[in-house]
Amino acid sequence: MGLSIHYRGNIKNEKLIDPLIEEVKDICESLDWEYDVFDDDTFKGISFAPTDCEPVFLTFNKIKQLSSPILYQYDIEPATIISVKTQFAGTDAHIAIINLFRYLENLYFDNFHMDDEGNYWESGDEAALQLQFKKYNTFLNLVENTLKEMKEVPGETKESLVFRINAIIQKKMNDLKYPTK
Repeated sequence: MGLSIHYRGNIKNEKLIDPLIEEVKDICESLDWEYDVFDDDTFKGISFAPTDCEPVFLTFNKIKQLSSPILYQYDIEPATIISVKTQFAGTDAHIAIINLFRYLENLYFDNFHMDDEGNYWESGDEAALQLQFKKYNTFLNLVENTLKEMKEVPGETKESLVFRINAIIQKKMNDLKYPTK
């Protein structure tokens, strides 16, 4: 759990994969991001990861769709909707990733779709993105603290434990007041 982006699409033309790899590789090197290049029978492309971020896959399957080798490896369907948690990388990394996708979309992608839980893709509003990160961090801290504070109830079933955790978190969430600005 954590603030993430979800994306899917196709490469406009298979001949664009090599230039995409080279361009993203140069960007990664300039930003000191780790990257891996894929070129095998199943995938061709590049993945990269800013510090404390899950890998961003710009890898394409045989039918030119963006696809995640990790999801494919574990036979998770659909492997063509890629999710990347940016929560722990922070807003600067999130913005950089979104801006990179904005740039790449016009040059390389067809039928591209981005779902950004931070709403930065849609709005470009850094303040709104920071507020979303704050909300997610608050919620994650609330869950962590709730679980740390909980006392064991002898004989409690898994179902009643889940119900109790949910009720406690719901009450704490209702008590929270998120800032609007």
